[in-house]
Amino acid sequence: MRIYSDETIANLKKRRKAGRSIQELMQEFSMPKTTIWHHIQDITLSEEQAATIRAKQGGSKIRSQKDWAKAEECARELLNGPSKYPCSLVAMLYWAEGSQRQFTFTNTNGQMIHLFLDILKNHFGVEESRIKITVRIFSNLNLTKAECIQYWTHSTGLPKDTFKVYLDDGGTKGKAAHGICRIIVQKSGYLHKLITSLIKIIPHEIMDGQ
Repeated sequence: MRIYSDETIANLKKRRKAGRSIQELMQEFSMPKTTIWHHIQDITLSEEQAATIRAKQGGSKIRSQKDWAKAEECARELLNGPSKYPCSLVAMLYWAEGSQRQFTFTNTNGQMIHLFLDILKNHFGVEESRIKITVRIFSNLNLTKAECIQYWTHSTGLPKDTFKVYLDDGGTKGKAAHGICRIIVQKSGYLHKLITSLIKIIPHEIMDGQ
């Protein structure tokens, strides 16, 4: 489980008290819905704030339906264009190692992480500033945070401030020599829909082609 700073949680609660919906908080903080609810469930909103959030939810549903339709159309265009193979590769990797709730991808292989990031930037237009990475390391590996960052910066070509390293034994011993790397893409709601659309389309295309 990712650990959030006291400052982040305080800002989260402040935004909720200002009338932000859970969906808005998920996008702003790149945080799972269950985690947000855990921290804000005791906050009481005024009737006016609650009504505003309900109105947003109605509009959000319509926007979401339009975004899904747009994402599916874009996915089909990608599969019929020159980026078919790299986009298909990212979709299949994400199907195996990605999150269903928000755009995060986890793996321990430096080459795979590098390839995944390269395709995101060059074929999906993801700006480097939107990419954040956390790495979990385990004490039994005798790997320092500095050594960990050095490995992943070399593997990905990303600057050091992109990475946050956590020592997280969790009662178990880690086997990944350089830790468990987790890619987080901020403001990735549409990207998640696009990748999900690719995941839905590609297996049908393969099966229909047999």
